[in-house]
Amino acid sequence: MGIRLARRFPSGGVILKAAVLVFISVLLTSAPSLAQQQSGAQVGSALTPILTLLGSGAVAAAVSYYLNTFKEHVLFMSKKGEDLYLSVDRFDRAMGGHFLAAYPLLEGKITFNDYLDAQMKDLSDRDVADASLQVEMLINLYFPSVQPAYNSYLEQRDKLNAVIGQFKRAYVAGKDGSSLFESFHTSMIGLDAKSKELKRGVIAEGRKFAKTNRFWPWRSAVA
Repeated sequence: MGIRLARRFPSGGVILKAAVLVFISVLLTSAPSLAQQQSGAQVGSALTPILTLLGSGAVAAAVSYYLNTFKEHVLFMSKKGEDLYLSVDRFDRAMGGHFLAAYPLLEGKITFNDYLDAQMKDLSDRDVADASLQVEMLINLYFPSVQPAYNSYLEQRDKLNAVIGQFKRAYVAGKDGSSLFESFHTSMIGLDAKSKELKRGVIAEGRKFAKTNRFWPWRSAVA
């Protein structure tokens, strides 16, 4: 039980180790007097300090402290998981709006200048940067296992930027860039798939804490 808890939550493992060390310390302190005793009554007398400790308010206080600390940790991480999901959604929506505006550009319905104007009206670079920074901070500090899915999402975003960059060079050179439409559309489908993969990863991390029984940590609160 203790090993499983320590693996899932390091802070819980530290508390358990401390409790074990206290118990061993008391046991070792009582061992010499125990070895010197011969009769059953004397053995019982030597065990009295241990039994007193186990039945005292100190153990109850330690257990209460651990449960409160554990509950706070679960609530804290659950909140961070929710924050990460909302930040990912905000960043993904910003990226989606940014790239959707390129469809009429690639179809030849608007000029490149019109496309740039639409981008400036839709959202600022600061909005995208803030959303991206929030996602990266939460992943790096609390959910590093989500990093591969986030990196994959960013790689797909870079593919879309590369297509728009190709179109811009063709536009400046006075060439037709409409042939890039299919490549762009395929990359957009890929971005949507990477977005879903990233959100699934965030949800999986959040459920590790949402499923935890706050009073019996080694059990799952949700089947």
